[in-house]
Amino acid sequence: MLPLQAVWSQVERESTGGVVIGPAQRIGRMPALRAVTIDAAWQVFMEDEIGSIEPGKRADLVVLSETR
Repeated sequence: MLPLQAVWSQVERESTGGVVIGPAQRIGRMPALRAVTIDAAWQVFMEDEIGSIEPGKRADLVVLSETR
């Protein structure tokens, strides 16, 4: 799953068919973003190398043009 798709899935809890699945399990945008960045890096023991924007860490940046 692509990271931004994972964020959308965690926030919206909606299937590709438009059916909401587990609405009580929705989380906010910031916790979802953290889940695919620093928390994901921690899970693979790489939090010192990736997962947040800090001097000395590797990074791929994505700039989004709008919010909903």
